[in-house]
Amino acid sequence: MPLRSFDTVVLGAGVGPAAAGALLARRGQRVLFALESAPSSGATAVSELMPPLRGGAAAAVFEDLKIGADVQRLWTPVGPMRVLLDGHRLTGPTTAELARELPGQAKVIAQALALLDALGDRAGEVFAEPPPLPPRGWGERRALRKLRAALGDDAPPPVPPPLGPALDALAPLASRLAGPPRTALARARAAAALLVSPGRFAGGEAGFAALLRRRAIESGAQVADVPSPAEALIVDGNRVTGVLLKGDVEVGCARLVVGLESAALVRLFLPLGRRARGFLADLAHLHPTERECSLAFVVRARAVPRPLGEVALVRTGPARALLEVHPVVEHGRPASASPERVAVLARGVAMLDGEGAPDLAYFVEGVEAALDEALPFWREHLLSRGEPVLGGERYDPPDPALGVAGLREVLPLRNAALCGPQVYPGFGVHGELMAALAVAERLGGQDRKKQILAEG
Repeated sequence: MPLRSFDTVVLGAGVGPAAAGALLARRGQRVLFALESAPSSGATAVSELMPPLRGGAAAAVFEDLKIGADVQRLWTPVGPMRVLLDGHRLTGPTTAELARELPGQAKVIAQALALLDALGDRAGEVFAEPPPLPPRGWGERRALRKLRAALGDDAPPPVPPPLGPALDALAPLASRLAGPPRTALARARAAAALLVSPGRFAGGEAGFAALLRRRAIESGAQVADVPSPAEALIVDGNRVTGVLLKGDVEVGCARLVVGLESAALVRLFLPLGRRARGFLADLAHLHPTERECSLAFVVRARAVPRPLGEVALVRTGPARALLEVHPVVEHGRPASASPERVAVLARGVAMLDGEGAPDLAYFVEGVEAALDEALPFWREHLLSRGEPVLGGERYDPPDPALGVAGLREVLPLRNAALCGPQVYPGFGVHGELMAALAVAERLGGQDRKKQILAEG
């Protein structure tokens, strides 16, 4: 017999499952977060660059959860974004430095960025109600064609060089794309928005997920206090009735939300056999090819050229990295007593080998090449360096039309849903919020009807 029972159990620590759990808790459900890996207490101490959270799914989630003011408080605009691209040095989309660097193309580049940014906002409006993707059947394919027409994605704005390679280099670092973005939409929703209005969110994606979980806890949700809790699913017919947590703790549930931040949670569906065959085949088709990585350095302040600013995208040959210059943080607070030291956080992606392990040596080599380009004298001013830190997996959207279609949120169990980066991989954080809205609509509708009847 289960020791405890909840309306919904949420597996995963990412933005998608956190948002879905918060939305369901707001609808009166008893929610338990069984995190795949418990976030550290300092997860929100350091600010990390994120694309702007505006419009579409973000606005809908903020309104539903009443967290708009909290998001604004934790968001700090920075900029302009510096771009060092194989000899070209661009500074923001509309600055005088851009005109001096590329006088013949500055106006065209600024216009192209404005068009891409507007396309991103338009995409937010069109996808405010998450559509079922990938489309199955005549009706859904027709709906997808309407979306494409509404976005004007068949006639994307021209992207002049060297802006195109800059967007290709930035998009994998700004969204969950594993390869070069195939469409103007994929570029606009992530890279263009980050180029136009870069900003830092306290803790990055992990900090945003923590904010969503706190809002869920305020609505009555609970967080499991066991590490790596998901051991097995308890299934009765085609429905899940509970989850076996680490330490043989059985938790009953009426619904299940799964965020696949890593392939480890896929093992939960392997015992389902024939029922999960289609889902596992789809997931194998959408296999990750890269993993997010970060590497921190502390250098003397004079090693950082003044024109580098706070954030810079560097691409030199095959190497690409997003560099963020921070004050040195000690024990969660900036070390103001040491103004001669600065922290440089390098973020990038590491390719996976045939067995799914990231090639960290190649990642470190690429980061060092980017630092050589941006900070030519960093080695002689290096004070300390950390070890590579792995983040979430990156997925290549298979749909050639929108660049966003991934896995359907419906899992091979009637009362279970997928809510992670695999559903809308080309939209990054916005995609996970879109998936969360779809999950809340699917799994929370019945509870809203009960609540209305009870109040009526």
